This record gives sequence, structure tokens and C-alpha cells, in this order.
Amino acid sequence: MLTEEGELITNIKGIGDQEDFQMDEYTARLEKIINKKIALYTDLKKKIETYKLHVREEDEIRRRINPKFFIDND
Repeated sequence: MLTEEGELITNIKGIGDQEDFQMDEYTARLEKIINKKIALYTDLKKKIETYKLHVREEDEIRRRINPKFFIDND
């Protein structure tokens, strides 16, 4: 995606290989890249939230098993 995005930017600036570069083609390809990135970041965010939840659950289990392990025990 980064390579294609770089090529799009280069061509829109007029310094790329495509002399007959069309703005509608540029915007359509750029929108496709953006949608892919949004999907990837959304998936990554969900994975991070799940990871954080698991870490909190593990910490709570450890607190119950060995409260001396944690300084801020309740």
C-alpha cells in the first residue's frame, strides 16, 4: 500500500511515469488505500483492546492469588 500511495503522490505532482494521469483515477485509488488502512487499524484497535482486557483479567487473578505481589493491593 505504501508503494502504491507513493506512486500516486509522485504522479499527482507531475513527476511520475504516467503522463496522462487522471484525477478521478487518483482519487479512486487513494480512497481504496484509505479504506484498507481504516480496516487494518480498526482490526488492530480491536486486538489491542482485547489484549488490554486480558492483561487486566490476569492482574486481577494474580491479586486474588497473591495480594502481596501488588503494592497497591486493596
